[in-house]
Amino acid sequence: GLTVAANHFRRNSGAGGITTNGRGVFLIRNIFAYNALGGFRFASSSNRALNNDVYANTNIGVWISSGTSNRIINNIIATNGAAGVDNDAPGTRFEFNDVVGHTANYGGSVALAVSNGNLSASPMFSNAAAGNFYLSGPVPLSPAIDAGTTNGTMMFDFTPVVGFARDMGVYESPFQAPTNAYYVNDV
Repeated sequence: GLTVAANHFRRNSGAGGITTNGRGVFLIRNIFAYNALGGFRFASSSNRALNNDVYANTNIGVWISSGTSNRIINNIIATNGAAGVDNDAPGTRFEFNDVVGHTANYGGSVALAVSNGNLSASPMFSNAAAGNFYLSGPVPLSPAIDAGTTNGTMMFDFTPVVGFARDMGVYESPFQAPTNAYYVNDV
């Protein structure tokens, strides 16, 4: 397989960010923004997209056009044109992603299970229009902070986890989500 990590795919015309036709492609911590057609497309099986930001692409943010056993985990897919995610592939695992702000958040011929830790809330980037995709905090705190998972990602992504859980999107925030735990000291 091929690993594509820590790249910025911006303002590309033609097919957009990237299209993969091979098996076992890993997209890890990339930014896909302002591309003509879309962010990225998986057109085969056993690919993974981990902790990417897919933002303001003209047509579709993420398109899974064929194949099986693709996994989309911990991504922020925001403010793309027609659809955030278009899935035409059976067996796609879609977990712990934030999909928000599209004409339709989900489309395609094969429905995705959109529970599994997925959100639909503004990721609150620091300044996406200027290319700053860091998550905001501490006040207000991005809902994507500590909202991801390490399950299925740690053997491919060696970025240290800051806080209680992996963040969604490219950058681990230095801020932590509150634990909602209260402690009372004996006096």
